[in-house]
Parts: sequence; C-alpha cells; structure tokens
Amino acid sequence: LQTLLPRFVQLLNNGMNLTIHCKGGSGRTGMLAARIMFAMGFELDDAITKIKAQRPNAFTVPAQLSYIQQFAK
Repeated sequence: LQTLLPRFVQLLNNGMNLTIHCKGGSGRTGMLAARIMFAMGFELDDAITKIKAQRPNAFTVPAQLSYIQQFAK
C-alpha cells in the first residue's frame, strides 16, 4: 500500500477514477478508500462520513475503524 498510495493520490488529483472493491464491497473497500482520502488531505471523520454515506455497511467491524483511526494520530 505504501508504494501504491502516492500513485492512487496522483491519479485522483489528475481527475482519473479509481475503482476499489473487495468481496463484500464495504469493509476492506472502505478502509482503503478512507486511507486514500486521508492521504489526499481529508479529515478522517469527513472521509468516514462520506464513505458511510455511499456504503452504509462500511466500518461495521470495530477493528476496521480502529485501523483507520490510527492514521489520524
């Protein structure tokens, strides 16, 4: 992820689209989307709110939310 994250941010900043998916389409997808958004300068709470608006089942496992919150520290 550390290798790909700057490339994802670059693509998005250049107006490209990025498709992210996992088996369920919520948990791991939401974690990666939040991590990318945080790298782009979003406040973590704003990223989580935007993701949950699109994927209400995102971050239903407490460990997923804990993982994402560690980036805000």
